[in-house]
Amino acid sequence: MRASVLELFPQFYDERQLEAGHDAARSQGFQRLDLGATLPGVALYRAFGFREVEPFVVTMPDGVTIEVVAMERPIDPA
Repeated sequence: MRASVLELFPQFYDERQLEAGHDAARSQGFQRLDLGATLPGVALYRAFGFREVEPFVVTMPDGVTIEVVAMERPIDPA
């Protein structure tokens, strides 16, 4: 994720926008990051410190379902 932020975000956000996003979640009292990972992404997120919480199913607009995994990790201290 850090590499993504450093390499990709500057292509879409200016310096002021990037700075405003740093520690914003922490300053609002959030203590962890939560996400729903597709099965191919589980190993990637695990490598970045996320832990698997539970599997769940997402139903797409056409009715097809895909399995995903709820994952979480603490927000690093400032």
